[in-house]
Amino acid sequence: MGLLEQEIKELRDLNRDFAAGKIEAERVMVHMAIFSQTEKRSKMMFGAFLTLAKYNTKVHLNRMIRANLIGDSEAIDTVDGDAETEKVKCPGKGFELIERNECLDFSGSMAFPECDGCKIGVITKRRLLG
Repeated sequence: MGLLEQEIKELRDLNRDFAAGKIEAERVMVHMAIFSQTEKRSKMMFGAFLTLAKYNTKVHLNRMIRANLIGDSEAIDTVDGDAETEKVKCPGKGFELIERNECLDFSGSMAFPECDGCKIGVITKRRLLG
């Protein structure tokens, strides 16, 4: 699990504990200040990696995974501009990077069963088909 996934989980746990009265507001505020600082630094790292990934996608995406910034199953768009050539990690192909137009083919015209209900495929259809 990457840092981003971990922080989302921790924020949900923090919210649940606060709502249940297990944690005080002051303690929540301390946690939020820490999360805020982590988020700032994560955004800087993430931005740098994404900029570099435009030139060598696989190497720099792997560096983000090794840095534990993201998990190895997260879908990351690395190309500005043409939505059809954006790269996504395909769960049906072992999280291999594929272009959105390929994703649309797999989940649409080819109708692979492993694409049925895939969140990435749903987002791809929305972006490419409107």
